[in-house]
Parts: sequence; structure tokens; C-alpha cells
Amino acid sequence: MTETLAFLKRNTAANSIDATFDTTLWPNIAEENCFAMLCLENGNRVYQRNPSPAAGVDNRIASGAKSQPFIAPKLQGRHTSQINPNTVSAEEFPWACTKEGGSTAYVFPATLDEQFRVQGAQRNAIITGFRKYGVGFNDYFRITFEQPTPFGQYCSALHANPPDMSICGNEPKQTLFGTAGVNIADFAYQIVRSGVVPFAFMHVAGVNKGKVTKRDRDFDVSSILETAEEVKAE
Repeated sequence: MTETLAFLKRNTAANSIDATFDTTLWPNIAEENCFAMLCLENGNRVYQRNPSPAAGVDNRIASGAKSQPFIAPKLQGRHTSQINPNTVSAEEFPWACTKEGGSTAYVFPATLDEQFRVQGAQRNAIITGFRKYGVGFNDYFRITFEQPTPFGQYCSALHANPPDMSICGNEPKQTLFGTAGVNIADFAYQIVRSGVVPFAFMHVAGVNKGKVTKRDRDFDVSSILETAEEVKAE
């Protein structure tokens, strides 16, 4: 009976499992994650793990991350930008391994090295965190990041007590993935769909918030969707 109650208790957002993830090998992705939690999710750090690994694949398809929106040949068509030529991979937050991931998740340009190429990096760190703190499928967990070097600005603000929300309005520039003067807000995207095929990605923050941009001009999202629906109906 006690075991049953414990299981039920940790499957509520109000009684989530505290889970700490080592970001040593992925500090820049962690900073993107912290920006998303602090400024796009209003400081929320509680998420629910998927019921199975397969759900993560579905989420990456739904968010558009699997369509590789940050590789050079797709930047124009997907209306996206890289931070630098190494940021060809799509980082999804909330993570694809959570129920909150998927079609409403945010995507950021990131490097393959930080996602998994260097000793497993982020991928292994998340799996290790789940195992270490007993976060099973469908469990709610509260994200805390740790690393031996100082946090980036958004992670510092998120982990402050209370969280420093003022940074979201200031949008400070910092070095990210080796590139100086980066405003993370300008690289936060969300998919805009027409039917089952990703059409483009919309800025959800920064100077182009609410816009789908394409190098030389901006598009109003509503007009894009209207045009796409007309084409689909023909």
C-alpha cells in the first residue's frame, strides 16, 4: 500500500521528483533550455516524462526538429537561421522525451557535439539523470542543472531564488557556441504547420517575435497560413 501511494504521489506535478542534470558537456544547450524555461515557460521547471521512448520520436517530428531546419540547404525554406555554421542541429524544449514536447515545443539551433557526439553529451546526461533520481516513464520531474563552471546568464537567473525574470526583458547578448554577441531570444522558434508538412518556423521571442522571417523580408504568420490553406484546397 505504501509503495502504491509513493508511486501515485510522484506522478503529480505538485509532487514531482527533483532531478539534477550535469551540463558539463552541453553548457550552451543548457543555456537555451534555461531561456525557454525562464522566459517562454514563465519559470516552469516541472515536466512529465513520456510513456515510452517511441513518443520522443513522435515529438521530434511534431516539433519540426526532425526535419533538420538548421542545416544550410533548409534555412531559406524553413525560414530559420544558424548561430554559426556548426549549429546545424535542432534542440527541442520542452525536451522530446517529455509529454510537453512536440508541436508546441520551441526549437533552437545547436551543435551535434553538445547533443550527443562528445561522450554522449546531453543525451547521456538526461538518461543518467532519469536513472539516478528514479524518474520513470510518466513521472513528473523538476529540472535542476549543475556544472563545474559558472552558469550562463539565463541559467543563473533561472536557478536564483527567486528566479530573476527581469533578464527576459533585457535580453542580454552573450557568447554561445563560440560566437560572441548572441541574443538567444532571436534564435527561438516554433513550428507553423499547414496540414502534416512543416511549412516554416516562427520567431517566438526577440526582435522578430511573432514573425516568420526570410532573409530579405518578413511574413505575417496569419497570411502565410491563409495562403497555404488556399493552395491545399486547390
